[in-house]
Amino acid sequence: MSAREYFNRAAAGWDETVGDADLATLRDVLVSLNLPEGADVLDWGAGTGRLLPIIAEFIGPHGSIVAVDASAAMLHQAMSRCPVQDVRFVVADAAHTGLPSASFDAVLCIRAFPHYPDKAEALREAARLLRADGLVAIVHAASRDEVNAGHARMDAAVEHDTLPPQAEMETLLRQAGFVAISVHDEPGRYVALGRKAL
Repeated sequence: MSAREYFNRAAAGWDETVGDADLATLRDVLVSLNLPEGADVLDWGAGTGRLLPIIAEFIGPHGSIVAVDASAAMLHQAMSRCPVQDVRFVVADAAHTGLPSASFDAVLCIRAFPHYPDKAEALREAARLLRADGLVAIVHAASRDEVNAGHARMDAAVEHDTLPPQAEMETLLRQAGFVAISVHDEPGRYVALGRKAL
């Protein structure tokens, strides 16, 4: 079974399986990103869309959100439950979104990056989609070790989906064209950031 098939099958019960315990941490991380009001944001690997209302709250009514996920079933859940108006939902691979270049001020990858099979190509796509000085943020409410150990206990389709070591993540971001790179990894929180070069 592929990862896409796994997530399609898991979509209906995903929110109940994952629970709400990490939402407060993810909200805190999003607060720290200081997304400007009116920003155009890509929720890159949006899943069931549980973070969409929080993103919408930060960017206000003049911002825009595009939610991308490779799993049509996950996005179906997001569309059926999302209280946010004017979100565009796109079923696409993270590395080949088909979206126009320089469309976003921020690309937010929340709890999804380990599942991207070609991480270098995916980050090049993120850079393509961002405007100059745009932000990419890779976020988990768990440390790298916690994320990787959690996936190792899951279905065989995703058990090898991991966050790379810090030095490798920094290299991937740099080679994709990002600057002002930082990787913060501690128990209960992981945040990797980069800015698209001017």
